[in-house]
Amino acid sequence: MMTALSAPLLFHAALQKTPPEARIRQAWETEIKAADPAWRSDLQHLLKHSSPADVQNLNPKTVAEMVRLAHKAGTSVAWRKQIPTEIWQDYVVPPWVITEPRDFMRRDFQAKYLGKVKEMKNPGEAAMFINQHLFADYKVVYNTRRLRTDQSSRESIKQGMATCTGLSVMLIEACRAVGIPARFVGIASWPGSGGNHSWVEVWDGKSWRFVGAAEHDPAGLDRAWFTDRAKSAKESIREEAIWAVAFRATGQTFPAAWAPQAKLNGINVTKRYAGEVVDTRPKLRVVAFRKGVREATPILVTNLKTGEVILNTMTLQDPADVNLHAEVAVDPGTTLTVVASQNLARVKHVTVSSDTLVRFDLDEAPKAEELDDLIRKALNPSTPENKATLELLKSVAWDDSLKQRVWDLYKSSINRDEMKADFDQKVVRTSDRTAPFLWRTVGEKPAGGWGLVFALHGGGGTTQEFNDQQWRGMFERYYKDHPEAGGYIYCALRAPNNEWNGFYDDSIAPLVRKLIESFVLFEGVNPNLVSMTGASHGGYGTFVIAPKMPDRFAAANASASAPSPGETQLVNLMNLPFTWVIGENDTAYGRADRCKEAQVAWEALRAEHGTGFKGGMEWLPGVGHSVPDRDKVRDLRAFTRDVTPDKFVWAQTDATLQGFYWLHDPSPKDGEMIAARVESAASGSTFIISSAAAQNDLVLLPQLSQVTQGKPVTIRVSFAGKERSVLVSTEPTLGNYIQSLLDRGDPDLASPLRIVAPTAE
Repeated sequence: MMTALSAPLLFHAALQKTPPEARIRQAWETEIKAADPAWRSDLQHLLKHSSPADVQNLNPKTVAEMVRLAHKAGTSVAWRKQIPTEIWQDYVVPPWVITEPRDFMRRDFQAKYLGKVKEMKNPGEAAMFINQHLFADYKVVYNTRRLRTDQSSRESIKQGMATCTGLSVMLIEACRAVGIPARFVGIASWPGSGGNHSWVEVWDGKSWRFVGAAEHDPAGLDRAWFTDRAKSAKESIREEAIWAVAFRATGQTFPAAWAPQAKLNGINVTKRYAGEVVDTRPKLRVVAFRKGVREATPILVTNLKTGEVILNTMTLQDPADVNLHAEVAVDPGTTLTVVASQNLARVKHVTVSSDTLVRFDLDEAPKAEELDDLIRKALNPSTPENKATLELLKSVAWDDSLKQRVWDLYKSSINRDEMKADFDQKVVRTSDRTAPFLWRTVGEKPAGGWGLVFALHGGGGTTQEFNDQQWRGMFERYYKDHPEAGGYIYCALRAPNNEWNGFYDDSIAPLVRKLIESFVLFEGVNPNLVSMTGASHGGYGTFVIAPKMPDRFAAANASASAPSPGETQLVNLMNLPFTWVIGENDTAYGRADRCKEAQVAWEALRAEHGTGFKGGMEWLPGVGHSVPDRDKVRDLRAFTRDVTPDKFVWAQTDATLQGFYWLHDPSPKDGEMIAARVESAASGSTFIISSAAAQNDLVLLPQLSQVTQGKPVTIRVSFAGKERSVLVSTEPTLGNYIQSLLDRGDPDLASPLRIVAPTAE
C-alpha cells in the first residue's frame, strides 16, 4: 500500500533514473511551454541551433530570460521592421557570441542603452552610438596584457582591458541587448604578414556594415584602419580569408585563431571586403562524402611546380546548398595536387581545363602510393617540388602508421651514394673532418636491430704511427666481446688528426652523428641502442662528445681521462647513464683530482635536480693510467636511450649542434644555458623553458607521448628575467615529422609536433 510519504520518494527515484540527456531536454521543453507566444519561436530557434555543449551546460531559465529581453528590445526600437526574422533570430536573439564564457550582460547593457537609442532611425545609427560610448562608459581599453583572448564582457570590464577579440564580443553583446543585429568577423592570418584581427558587422536595416570595436569613426560605418588591408584577403585560402561567425550551421567553420579546435559556424565574406571580381577561368571544386553524406574536411590544393597554395579551406557539409562547393578559379591547363586530410590523407592529381569537380569518398582507404609520392618529394632536397610539397604536408594530419612508412622512404628516397661509398670504404666525412673506422659484429642481430658501441682510442698529440697503433689495438684487443649482452656492432673510430684534442673539438660531434646515421641506414642499427666508451685520449673525447649530444646515446663511459674545463658540461648528462673510471695513481695532468672534483659536482647536481645523473666515478685505489675496464661494453649494453626526458638542462658549448632532446635552437651560442621541463596532467601538458639570456627562436619538438591528446599545451618561458605564458593547440602533421627527420636524421627524435616557443614580454 502506497503511503503519502512513499509517493514522492518513488517519484524522486524515478527522476534519478532518467538519463541526464532526457532531464536536460525536459528542462528546455518546460521553459519553451512557459514562454510567451510572442517570443516562443525565438527560444525554439535558439535551442534548435545551439551547440550540444551550450544546450547541456546553460540554464534554460537564464537563456529564456535572455530571449525575453531580446523581445523587449524588439518591441521598443523604431527599426524592428527593418530586420528580417532570420537575421533577428541569428544575430539578436543569441546572448553569446563566440567561445567566451557564458556570463551574460544583456540585462545591464539594455538598461543602460535601450532608452538612448530606441528612437533612432535604423540599427546602423544605433550601433555607431553604442560603439562611441560603450568602452568609455565601462572604462575598457585595448591592451595585450588582458588575461585571455576570448573574454566575456564582464571579464573585460573587470580588467579594464581587452584585445580586438574581447572588444568585439563586448560590442556585439551590447548591440544585441538593444535589438541591433551584430556578428563577429575576423581573419586568422593577414596575407603576407601574418597576425589575426577581429571586428564587428552590424545590420543597418539594408545590409551588413563593418566597424572596429572601440574604434568609433564619426564619418560612419565601413571605415576602419584595416579597410585597405582587408582588400588583400584571399577568399580561397581559409586562414587568409575574412569570415563571419554564423549562428546556425553553414557547412563551414570559422577559423578561430585563438582556439583552432573551436567549431564555430562560419560564412566566408571576403568578397564584400575585396570587391566583386568576375573571374571567367575554369573552377576546381572539391567535395567530400562519408557514408553518402557531405562532410567538412580540410583540403589543400597546391601547384607543386610553382609552390603556390591555390586553396586551403574546408569542404562544405550538409545542410549547405548542394550546388555550393569549396572552389577556386585557375588558369586553364593547370595541374594541381589536391589533398584531403581527414584522419588519413587522400591525394588526387588533376589538370583543370574546364570546370572540374574532385570528389573524395572518405570511406575508401587512401592509396598509399599517392601519398608516398608526396613524401618522397618532401624528403628529397634535390626534387624541384621539395619545398612546396613539404609545406603542403605540414597541413596533412599525422597518423602513427605513417612513421615506419616515412622512415622506409627516408632510407630510400635521398641520394646517399657518396655517403654509402664512404661507409663502404670505412671512412666518415663532414665538411671539415675525415676519419677512418673499423667495425665488426658481435653475436646475432636482434629483431629490433643491432646495438652499436663506439670505442675511442688513446694517443692524441703524437705521431701518425702511434695513433694508428692505438686505434688498431682498440679495435683488435682492448675491449672484450660480450655477445651475451645482445648482438651489437663494435666500432673503433680513428681520430681525424693527431692533435691533442683530436676527439674533442667542436667538429667531432657532427662527425659522430653522421657515423651513427650511416650505421642506422646501412647496417640496421637501432638508434636507441648506441653507446660510447673511450680510454685515455678517447676518454677525454667521451667526456666532451657525450655531453654535447646525450640524446644520441643510451649510455657512455670515459676511462683514464678527465673532464675538459669549458667543454665537459656535466649538467647535460642528467638523462644519460655516464661513468668514468680513474685510477688513484693516474695523476698526470691532474686527472685523478679532476675526476674527484667531477664526482663532487655530479652528486651536487643529483641533489639539486632530484633526478637523473645515473652512474658517476669508479675510483680504483692503487691503479695507474692503465685501468681494468675491458668489460665496460657489457655494462653499456644494459641501457636503452631515453628521447623523452621530463627534464633537462642544455649548457651550450658551440654554435654547431642545434638539437637537444625535444628542443631545437637554430642559433645555439657557446656559454648559454637553457633549462627545460614538462609537467603532464590529464588537463594538458605544460612545458617550462628558462634561460638567463633572451631566446627568440626556440622550437619544441615533443613526442606525442608527452602531450595529452585533444588538450591544449601551455608554454611558460622565462628569458632574461622576463616571463610569459601562452596556451597553444597541438596539431601533429606529416610535414612536421618530415621536417624534423631531415633536421635530426633520427626517426625517434623526429616529431609530428612543432611548437614555436614564445618570446618573453
